[in-house]
Amino acid sequence: MDLDVLPGFATPGPLRERLSGLVLAGAKTATFDLYDLARHDPAGVPEPGSRWTMHDSTGRPLAVLETTTVEILRLADVTFALADLEGESFTSAESWRRAHEDY
Repeated sequence: MDLDVLPGFATPGPLRERLSGLVLAGAKTATFDLYDLARHDPAGVPEPGSRWTMHDSTGRPLAVLETTTVEILRLADVTFALADLEGESFTSAESWRRAHEDY
């Protein structure tokens, strides 16, 4: 099995641990990244079928994840239905946008 080695969600620390826990609990089934950052990253923009290892803040592997769908959208076009797949209890697309802009 070909795996991309990616560090994990967010930066190491409490946010990464919380997001990883949501994935392991099955509550987080989607994630978002800035296209301009992803396309310049050595790993590139993920493609459906790509697999990667999710690590905790210490670098310990937690799970193998598979990308099933990739959509490229403007931040303003992310709907609440999509934002809700992140499993982070956002109450609206606007609250999701604010959180991601703040990050």
